[in-house]
Amino acid sequence: MKENAAKKSSNNNNNEDEEAPQAVFERMIARILASVGVPMATGLALLHLFGLAKERNLWDVPLWLPFLTTFITFEASTLRIAYGTLSASWDPKKKGSLLGLEEAQCNWVKIWKSKI
Repeated sequence: MKENAAKKSSNNNNNEDEEAPQAVFERMIARILASVGVPMATGLALLHLFGLAKERNLWDVPLWLPFLTTFITFEASTLRIAYGTLSASWDPKKKGSLLGLEEAQCNWVKIWKSKI
């Protein structure tokens, strides 16, 4: 009976997801922060500029324009979370490219193969 419990315990450990090495985790976090930060900062800067333009009577900014730019830039930030994870090199010894296009293609295939 104890042997069955030990086998079940070892099977559960084998079925759990593997943890990413610390170097890969840090690389993913850095990419996520960079890829999310740029569109979000752009959206906030545009909101500020639209507010200044309206406040100083330089341009009567239509109400839909800040809404649209905020929606687009914040949505881009949301989508970039996934891209930041996929574009990081999952090999602890390999740093990867600047944009991570090759890594994203390779990691996308790995994810789909693991789900099948």
